[in-house]
Amino acid sequence: VSSFRPHAGPVNAVACCPLQPSLFASCGSDGTLRVQSFRQADPVLRLEPAAAYLYAVAWSPVRALVLAAGGAEGAVLLYDLASDHD
Repeated sequence: VSSFRPHAGPVNAVACCPLQPSLFASCGSDGTLRVQSFRQADPVLRLEPAAAYLYAVAWSPVRALVLAAGGAEGAVLLYDLASDHD
């Protein structure tokens, strides 16, 4: 796939998953965090954790499917996508 469904505003960060090479995450000024696969145009997962901008996203280098996002409100949000807990 060469294009993906866009954010509703500027994309502020993109990070490739070091343990799942087909996945990457992006965050933007629309307050969404998206997990994408290079194999499909639609997001694998779309989260709306913030009302304000998200500026940073990073994957864990040692735990697959764990990622963090940082936003304008000063919060760091941690997600374990393999967990079924809220």
